[in-house]
Amino acid sequence: MSQLLFDPPVLRRSAGPPLLAVWEVQSGASGVTDSVAAAEKAMLDALEALDDGWGRVRLAHLRVVGIGYHYGETLVTAHRKSGTTTIVPGTRE
Repeated sequence: MSQLLFDPPVLRRSAGPPLLAVWEVQSGASGVTDSVAAAEKAMLDALEALDDGWGRVRLAHLRVVGIGYHYGETLVTAHRKSGTTTIVPGTRE
């Protein structure tokens, strides 16, 4: 079982659309939740099924007009190579 990298922020705002945590992995698996901790766990669980790849958790909110999300900062990225996962804060670039 992987341990979270940091204490997740609370995803609440007083105005505007609610913040969400969006996770994705290179294989195409992804999900959306209102919990950063749950998003990070789901991303790491999906990444664990791969020998190599990457995954990330980003903040987002639903678009006010249109379909989809407006993405914010990347909170955490994980890289997996030869069955070993490395977790780093921030973007995957």
